[in-house]
Parts: sequence; structure tokens; C-alpha cells
Amino acid sequence: MPNKKYVLGGGLAGLTFAHYCKDCEIIEKNDYLGGRVCSVMKEGTMIEWGAQFFSELDKYLLDLIKEVGLSEQVKKIPMKNFEIFDGNRFICLANEDTLDLDKKSKAEILKLHQSLSSISADIFDHPPKDLKDISFSKWYGKKIGNRTLPLINPIIRAISFNDASKQSAIYGIAVLEIFFNKCFDFAGGFTTLANLLKGQTSIRTNTNIEEIRVTKGQVSSIKISHDKKKEIIKIKPTELVVSSMPAPELAKVLKGSPELVKKLKKIKYGGCAHVAVKTKKRVLGKKLGVLFTDKKLIASAVFENNLKFDGEDSKLEKGLLSILIPYKKRIDQKNIDTAFKKMSKLFPLKENYISHETRYWDHGLPMCSKELFKTQEKIKRNVSKIKNFGICGDFMALPSIDAAIETGREIAARQSKN
Repeated sequence: MPNKKYVLGGGLAGLTFAHYCKDCEIIEKNDYLGGRVCSVMKEGTMIEWGAQFFSELDKYLLDLIKEVGLSEQVKKIPMKNFEIFDGNRFICLANEDTLDLDKKSKAEILKLHQSLSSISADIFDHPPKDLKDISFSKWYGKKIGNRTLPLINPIIRAISFNDASKQSAIYGIAVLEIFFNKCFDFAGGFTTLANLLKGQTSIRTNTNIEEIRVTKGQVSSIKISHDKKKEIIKIKPTELVVSSMPAPELAKVLKGSPELVKKLKKIKYGGCAHVAVKTKKRVLGKKLGVLFTDKKLIASAVFENNLKFDGEDSKLEKGLLSILIPYKKRIDQKNIDTAFKKMSKLFPLKENYISHETRYWDHGLPMCSKELFKTQEKIKRNVSKIKNFGICGDFMALPSIDAAIETGREIAARQSKN
């Protein structure tokens, strides 16, 4: 086993690797660990700036939760109680008995529920080719029908930051399985997990990776900067470098492996702005959250953080509303103002507004098109040519929190055998 390991990126993938391996040093650009996992207590409520939940499908995460003793902090989130706004009315798709739809549309939703209940969870570990090579929207049209796709697309868009037409069928099915089944978060926030995983690992935060140099089939150096000071870390052949950086960020700094860089650049991401709005009272009333069919509304979803767990009625009088706005290119305040105006026409937001804060996730989630699976295999082949290098992250499996943990654990397991 290499005598030292440099982990580039302190997201869940990198933290998982470091959790299972000794003699690691994590180098992280932010002032916190967790990557797209970022929990903050705000107005007496825990807000998840990044990842919002996990599900029963996330078996690697569930195993890790048990291992680190966090099971008692897991709480259920009734995601299926989110309502869909179709431009005229609010529709809840979870309760089959009270579906307020025409006969044909109702039949499609019932067919969808039946189809999802017949799918084995094992299918997501080894996705069949036919579900990887067809888009979700085409699969839905053939398998379920086209009448209700406009009601389903908002679910895909809100969770993946991309349209159903751009996602593979297997990914869209996974998203719906998550939405309609059991979803969870931690009472103390996702950051609780990140803090436990870091353990006694050596950590450098606020440190940028400026270059990863590959020479003669191995990583020879890493150039970093901190407080305007630059440093070059010489990497020994017996040492290991593991990247958990998003694919576009890694592609920018990786030098000496042009074919690998070329493949990394093929990974496309959906971004998301998370706007947390402090309000005088909860503006959604008893609604937990709402998803939108009309992209002109800009936001893909709004939800009340105070009602997050099992729809519990918070004792806090003030509200803390989250507005999610997907994007390809980072939006500005003008877009957020427009979203506010449109949301204010549906909910009493304007008159109850106090303040807001925005966080941007340019690399929110990788787009899971059929090309992603092919690109993953090509990346693995190129990485195998670099003796002391590994890549983990959500873009190296079916994009999710579980993918980050799965790939971090895989590399750790391989190293323990060497």
C-alpha cells in the first residue's frame, strides 16, 4: 500500500476514501468539508444548502451511516407530498385515491406507480443497456404514455437540474423511485456525516489545486496555493493521488494526460442556485413544497424548511423558504428577482419577505445521458494507465450521493489489496 495518499477535494467521495485509508491528506478549496453537502443552522432551522435528502436506494450511504453510528439521526422526509403546479392548479401525485386528473391521465399515473413497484432495486447497480440508451421521456412515452409527462418532468428537473429529455431512462426511473418512496435526511444535517468521516485525517482547507502533473505514466507533482502562497508537492512513486474534484475542475488542472482530459471534458453538469428566503410567516401554508411544470417561472421547486421532517408543524412562526433555480450558465440577481416576482403571484412572498441569501452550485449534478456511461468506461481505462492516480465522485457511477460514497469506497478497497 502507498505510504501517503493525497485526496484532492473534501466532498463525500474524498472523505469516504480517507475514512477507509490511513495516512491521507485532504486538500480542499472551500473553508468547509463536504463539497455539495453543506448544512447550516439558520433562523432556528437546519437548512441543507446542497444535497437535500437520500433514499432507501442509497445502500452504500446507508451502510456508512450504520458504520459511523448515525442511524438515530436519520429522519424521514415526505417528498411524495410535494405538489405539482401545472399553471392552473396544485396536484399531488402521491395519493392514488385522490388524484385530481382526467380519466386517461389518472390511468397513466396509476400505471407509473405499478411500473415502479415492479422494478427491483438491483437494476440500478447493473443498468440494462436498453434503459441506458433511451432517454427518460421516450421511455415514459412508450411505457406509460405522453399525457402526464409534463407532470413528471418537474420531478426530474427539480432533483437532477436537467430535463427528462436529456436524462437516460434508468436515471429518471431512479429519481421517481426516490421521490415516491422513502426519503431521509439527518436531524443534525448532512455535515454531521462529513465531520465524522474526516476523523483524524490531515486537512488543508481554503487551498486551491492549480496543477496535477503526470509524467511518464504517474503523478509527479501537485501545485497548490493558499493565501496567495504557492507550493509544489513532489509525489513519490509509492504515494497515491486521488481526485474527487468535479470533472470540469479536474480537466482544467490535469497536465500530461491529454486523452483523460478530453474524456473528462465530456462530462456535462446541471447547475442550481439555492435561494433561502427568510419570511415573516410560512408562505406555502400547509404545503411542504411545490414543483413547477412551466419553465417560465424560472424556479423548479420551492419548499418550506420548517416543515421538512414528516410534515411536522414547526413551532417557529417565521418561515424559511427555499427556492431552487436550475441553470446551465450561472444566473445573476436579475434572474432571482424575476423568480421572486413570479413566485409572489402564486404565494404571499412579497408581503412577507424579510431577506434572502443565495448559494450557487455550478457543478450540481452530472447529466446522466446515455453518453455518460460510455464516458465513464473510457475515463477508467485512461486512469488505469496512471500508476499512482485514482478518480472518484458522483460522475463515475449513477449520479447521486451514493455514487460518491460507492466510488470512494471502491478506490479504498483496491488500495487495501495492493
